[in-house]
Amino acid sequence: MYPARRFLALLLLFTFLLSACDIKSPPPQPSPTLATEVMTLVPTATLSPAEITPPEEVRFAEADLALSFGDYDHALSLYGAGRIFSDSYRAAAAIYGEALSLYYKGQYSDAKTRWEEVRQFFPDTPAGKRASFWLGEIASQDISQYAQAIAYYQDYINDLPGVLDSFVYERIGECYTSLDQPENALEDHQQYSRENKVPPDMVHKYTV
Repeated sequence: MYPARRFLALLLLFTFLLSACDIKSPPPQPSPTLATEVMTLVPTATLSPAEITPPEEVRFAEADLALSFGDYDHALSLYGAGRIFSDSYRAAAAIYGEALSLYYKGQYSDAKTRWEEVRQFFPDTPAGKRASFWLGEIASQDISQYAQAIAYYQDYINDLPGVLDSFVYERIGECYTSLDQPENALEDHQQYSRENKVPPDMVHKYTV
């Protein structure tokens, strides 16, 4: 009986070792097929790169900031670099920014030249239309230019109605008053009063 027990023990040990080898062995790898090759060729999704702000937009933002803080020389330099744009809107905005910087520096003649340039070459852009207001402001500083100032202000109202109408009508009325044209002054001040809901009796003080 002893040899039989020994044989049974060896058989059990052999069976255990065989099963252990099967557990530790890696699973069989499938052979490559056409399907698996196609799957490996399918491109994986990639994240699109973050949007980058164009350099000209960064320059304009920096110029606007410099202008708002009173650093007019730096603003003038940054706006001046924008003249190279082929885009008429950006080019007009750059020249407009130059003019505004020069205006706040007290260089009214140079500012006027820039705004006239914007009006002449870029009349249909927002900058070209806004230039008329500032040309009116410059002209209104000289009594001999009041008639021209009125023309600039009226151009501004015609090009951009509903933006600064009440204020511009008041400026026109002041010019007419200084030119001793009370009828015209009253008409524009009445227009101003309608825009601002000013009592009619208050309007006459401008024409006295």
